Amino acid sequence: TAIASIHPVAAQERKLAVVIGVNAYRGNSDLPTLQHATADAAALSTTLRDVGFTVYEMTHDVARQAGQETMAPQLVYIRDQIQGILESPNLGAKDTVLITLHGHGVQYDLVDANGNKTPKFYFCPADATVTGLKTANDITDRNRLLPLEELYDELAKCPAATKLLIVDACRNDPTSPSVFRESLASATLPKLPPPTGGTAAFFSCKANQRAVEDSALKQGVFTHFLVKGLQGEADQPLANKPADGIVTFAELSAYVANNTYAHVFDKFKVRQSPELRGDYDLNLPLARIQTGPKAAGIEFVRVPAGSFRRGSEEGADDEKP
Repeated sequence: TAIASIHPVAAQERKLAVVIGVNAYRGNSDLPTLQHATADAAALSTTLRDVGFTVYEMTHDVARQAGQETMAPQLVYIRDQIQGILESPNLGAKDTVLITLHGHGVQYDLVDANGNKTPKFYFCPADATVTGLKTANDITDRNRLLPLEELYDELAKCPAATKLLIVDACRNDPTSPSVFRESLASATLPKLPPPTGGTAAFFSCKANQRAVEDSALKQGVFTHFLVKGLQGEADQPLANKPADGIVTFAELSAYVANNTYAHVFDKFKVRQSPELRGDYDLNLPLARIQTGPKAAGIEFVRVPAGSFRRGSEEGADDEKP
């Protein structure tokens, strides 16, 4: 009787992404409708799929498709999807996990018995409400808010080698200043500690700044340049050498930060400074540009753990809405 031989199979690199975009919020949520967060999620999802990512795109547009109802960007579905990705079996040294959030973000202070305040940042799913909230102590399950610290903790436990969180929040149209009313004054990036557990976090703005949507681009400015940077525009020449076809964290963060700031300031006369934080070496590669007779594209590559600190902790140059 012949006995079948068993040959080991080399582990295949996995690239998994959860991309969340919210334009419309429930009635009486005190969260104005956004114009382009869903478009940002769709554009980034397309770019990621083009380079081999398995993308779980969570927007109302996707959820309207038959059989995709659980892709609605509501809190319970978001938590289920993220947990399912981060707990994928056998994630390891060759794998990449990416989570991106496009929509409103809010910050409230957690006040202890002595009156000491600790800022807490929350992403707002489609079923969120901030009506009547004054401090983080007031927040209950009924508010349907997603704490950033929860994502930090979940990513820290994930064994994938490359973990990137992108937060394009505090998104409001600067041509409609009335939406920056007092109840939304907290919708800014907080001064939070960097993520732990080998995670890099890229934020669309610093503390007390707002992320801008541009109707001419039909996108948020931050995500517009993020997509272009990942498609190769962030690749820069080296000393006495041409661009090497590799997009590093340093190149991507510099490209996105510089172009976002310049575009927003030149067109809208406000400041928006993206910030990259975490424990990665900025000089390590993130994407490889493919050129030649075939269509150009990018390939994400594994990023070993290193360390960096970027951005002002105090946000001295920040501008309040």
